[in-house]
Amino acid sequence: MTVCELVPEIVDWNRTHIGHLADHPLNDPRVDVRIADVMDVLRAEQDRYDAILMDTDNGPDFTVRAANGAIYEDDGLRVVKRALKPNGIAAFWSATISDPFEDKLDMLPWQWQREDISLIGGRADAFHYIYFAARGGGFRSQVDRAVSASEPFAAMVG
Repeated sequence: MTVCELVPEIVDWNRTHIGHLADHPLNDPRVDVRIADVMDVLRAEQDRYDAILMDTDNGPDFTVRAANGAIYEDDGLRVVKRALKPNGIAAFWSATISDPFEDKLDMLPWQWQREDISLIGGRADAFHYIYFAARGGGFRSQVDRAVSASEPFAAMVG
């Protein structure tokens, strides 16, 4: 597993102050932590990843750094797609539904779908949105596998 984080202090905080809350996941020998821009890493590694999970800022419409918006533009989405293995899947977290992002996914074209996930214990109108986009065939099974893999985590929080 490759973890990209732009801010070194976040990696340091995980290693020193909060890592114990999750049994120090960054110390797992299967984890490769890179303090780098995720797009630089993905550009250099084509056909490498089974899954790419993007949790950047608040999604495509509300980025903290202007440069992060490139992830959600046509060229950025092509970089993500090329970094996936032929049957790979990408997931993009968003705080809101993004019609412009959905239009981009349609135009590239990706096989994609949005999952609306209600916040645990939250208001009826409070959701997270995850956009699943597959590089190759078998899209339905890829999305079903990705969604079912997240269910144990939802149960842990609830």
